Amino acid sequence: MSESLMARVLKGKYFPSRNLLEANINSNASFTWRSICSAKDVLLKGVCKVIGNGNDTCIWTDPWVPSIENSRIPHREGVMTGHEPYFVSDLFTAGSWKEDILRSHFNPWEVQAIKKIPLPMHDMVDSWMWKHTTSGLFTVKSAYYMELIEERKKKPTLSSCANRQVWQRLWSSKIQPRVKMFGWKVAHNGVLVRLNLVKKGMKLDQICPRCGEADESLEHMLMFCEGSRRVWYLSPLRLDVSTVRGGRVRDWVAFLESNKKEDECWALFWMLCWNIWVGRNAWVFEGVLRDPRVIVEKAVQGVVEVAKINDEAELRASINNTMVRWIAPSEGVYKINSDAAMFDGG
Repeated sequence: MSESLMARVLKGKYFPSRNLLEANINSNASFTWRSICSAKDVLLKGVCKVIGNGNDTCIWTDPWVPSIENSRIPHREGVMTGHEPYFVSDLFTAGSWKEDILRSHFNPWEVQAIKKIPLPMHDMVDSWMWKHTTSGLFTVKSAYYMELIEERKKKPTLSSCANRQVWQRLWSSKIQPRVKMFGWKVAHNGVLVRLNLVKKGMKLDQICPRCGEADESLEHMLMFCEGSRRVWYLSPLRLDVSTVRGGRVRDWVAFLESNKKEDECWALFWMLCWNIWVGRNAWVFEGVLRDPRVIVEKAVQGVVEVAKINDEAELRASINNTMVRWIAPSEGVYKINSDAAMFDGG
């Protein structure tokens, strides 16, 4: 546990006699504390006890064996007799594991994993470590990568094999970098619509601020809200959102990638998504309601402007490649460079 002022204040207020993982959320908890507690499940996946004297580590409930899944010894319901050792301190003495106790209460692979744990040479209390950094200290970056790897194991994403073409096409589209980043967030449901904010622990009304008829999920904001429906219908793409299979943005993106082959249509799709989001924010934060036709015009204008910039860049590149450049003569040949100017009248 950190000794920073914030950590000491939180401990004194919310869990003075327990550890962080055992702490609860009370009715008057602050947003900071609620946010920390919402990440407790992530912590449980990566924390592990460092064995000192073993007096504070329960064999059957605490994570303390780093080389097995979740660092926990599975509790054997219906098999345990009630005379099993309870604390890790019951499993060793004088810096050595009690192999007879280990063999009688644990599976062979668990015994092997336990015996890999180093025991201290002197008396020290048990402590905590984070398994995913070499220092044992928690970092947001390491937790993010841990969750990312776990998510990739569970299901394919837009950047994996089945949808790699969609992913590559997004990044090669002729749209602004910020729109590409927004597309990445859309693909991973990372856009901060109200339903996602509520899931993160924020207390606010999750009803759509534009139509007030349904929860503001990513799909509702981009597709099913009445204002968004009109944008898609009025756009040059003439898309009917009622035909979306599965009702998910991910399914719609895959469908469009396979049916809208033109690069301009693909770029316009993402520019429309971006401008729907910008229009939504204009209403939420500025009280400005943008007409769907204006949103469509801005999206089309954005595609045209980016295409014009790319065409000019390609033209400059082609001119530079075709310019006559001075070339050194071959060996044994002399070249004399001269310059002349002609004027009217001699």
